[in-house]
Amino acid sequence: MNRIDPGDNVDMSGVEWRQSRGAYSGRNSEYTKPFGYRAGVYTLGYAYKGRGNFIVWMHTRKGQKDLVLNNIGAQRGERTVVLKADDEIFFDVLATGNWELTFERKR
Repeated sequence: MNRIDPGDNVDMSGVEWRQSRGAYSGRNSEYTKPFGYRAGVYTLGYAYKGRGNFIVWMHTRKGQKDLVLNNIGAQRGERTVVLKADDEIFFDVLATGNWELTFERKR
């Protein structure tokens, strides 16, 4: 993914937009499918069933990259995530086990 300066004009046509919530799951390390979300404050819910590192990066088409989780061992919980602009996002998950993520706009 190429980095885009925040002032750049980014073509968002063809983006599959989600209204307010997304759910993702997988096993071991992988990228989630990208979806479009509106700017705002979101809750990232997570559950991890592995023993090793559980690292989650959030990337956007416009170049925002945030480390949202960096933990070790089985766990579940929530984190607050801020999406600075309407954008397409995907998660880069580094793990050694089953995991689930939910991404839901706070009301």
